[in-house]
Amino acid sequence: MFHLRKLLFALLVLTTPACFATPVLLTQGGEFIGANSVDVSGVLYDVRFVDGSCNALFSGCASFTFANFGEAEAASQALFSILTNPGDPSFYVPPASISGCEYPDSCSIITAFGTVQNSVVNYAYRLSEAYGMHQYGYQQVAGLLPFVDTTTNDSQVYAVWSLARVVDDSEVPEPQSLALASIALLALQLSRRRKQRMAQG
Repeated sequence: MFHLRKLLFALLVLTTPACFATPVLLTQGGEFIGANSVDVSGVLYDVRFVDGSCNALFSGCASFTFANFGEAEAASQALFSILTNPGDPSFYVPPASISGCEYPDSCSIITAFGTVQNSVVNYAYRLSEAYGMHQYGYQQVAGLLPFVDTTTNDSQVYAVWSLARVVDDSEVPEPQSLALASIALLALQLSRRRKQRMAQG
């Protein structure tokens, strides 16, 4: 009976789809360089913090992952929740630990979404420190010209977003296939038990 329960439990686990992905902060050389599996309105994205100009990073400042202010705001808020980790009050990301930001008091991670009259319209997630207080917030930034390189600014860096890598369906068996295989194993186990009982009886 114990083995039967184990088989049923395995069947349940194998046929339950993996609906949730945990976001992962990425570090390199002691700096935060981005995050994987960031949930933005139900869609998973990867993001990297990259210095450069809008022209260089976004195909002539014309190709953005997010098309409007609302989408860029949602992305910034999702990134905010990961970097501040509200589940752990002791967790803190100092501004200068963000790749592309060396200024100790603040860092704006800019999610660009469009241009208005040749000026980049952004939605920025801002980490800041003032008088020993850790503060987080958002600011809408307008007027960062497409050719301006954030490398020259120690308190700004672009967030370059892309859809999270999705594992090819052919690499992972479908839940239905796993269910059929599990049921077949369960049936085989029951059949063996019956034969053993008949042989003993």
